[in-house]
Amino acid sequence: MQAAKSKHLPITAVIMFVVYSSGSFNIFQTFVCERLDTGVDYLGADYSLTCCTVVHKAMMVYAGPMIFVYPVGIPAFYAWVPKLDHLQSMRDLWAPYKPHRYYFEVVEVECGRRIVLTGLAAFLLPKSAAQVAIEVVLAAIFMAVSDVLPPFVDPFGAWLYRIGGWIIFFSMYLALLLKVDVSDEDNQSQAAFAKVLIAAHAGMVAVIVGQAVLSMRRSLIAARDKPVTNESLHRSNLAQACEWEGEGEEEEHAVVEKESNLQRQEEDGETGSGAAISA
Repeated sequence: MQAAKSKHLPITAVIMFVVYSSGSFNIFQTFVCERLDTGVDYLGADYSLTCCTVVHKAMMVYAGPMIFVYPVGIPAFYAWVPKLDHLQSMRDLWAPYKPHRYYFEVVEVECGRRIVLTGLAAFLLPKSAAQVAIEVVLAAIFMAVSDVLPPFVDPFGAWLYRIGGWIIFFSMYLALLLKVDVSDEDNQSQAAFAKVLIAAHAGMVAVIVGQAVLSMRRSLIAARDKPVTNESLHRSNLAQACEWEGEGEEEEHAVVEKESNLQRQEEDGETGSGAAISA
């Protein structure tokens, strides 16, 4: 049972981490409707579905309990993870955080930030510039929280997290810029806006490249400074033991050969003495 937990729980945690944002977003999208000019409410995620119909009500009946499975259940699982500190494979989920910030993965930023920016934001004036502006402010707030309450033990991890926050901020800011209509502005204003848009794109790309370079550099350093594993140490000891055994056998063979030569010389000497006496 213990071996099964150590093997399958980390895989389960990774799958939950991957599907958390997209699954929660799709669940919340089930409840978001848009009224078009015709006066009919359609599902914002799929205009082929009309809201408040039998099909839509069935979807909401299914999506309602799923809120407790994905948006609520996955953070609850991460909150339960620190109790599994006896499983070495599960410690990677909370080991990067300081002991008094163990809740950071669930409460403060990770699950909270992802669910707010990808899920709850769907209810805030959907597909409008105001919605994107609110997301920009929320991204800045979460970045400030991570700086005010530094949770990471390793400063390198804190920098990677900060860079990730900047990537989110830049992406939200770009989305806000794309919502702005400058077609009726003068040429100077349009040129300035284009430069800001290009700079924002370049900034986001630079931050992403910087994060990749730092991660690769850290991985190379970790691989270089990786301590000798038990298996390699065992192999080294085994090879050394075999070498010592081989040297011992060679020394023993040399001693036996030396004794054999001495015995042969003594026999030759005795034979020569007997021949001299006979003569």
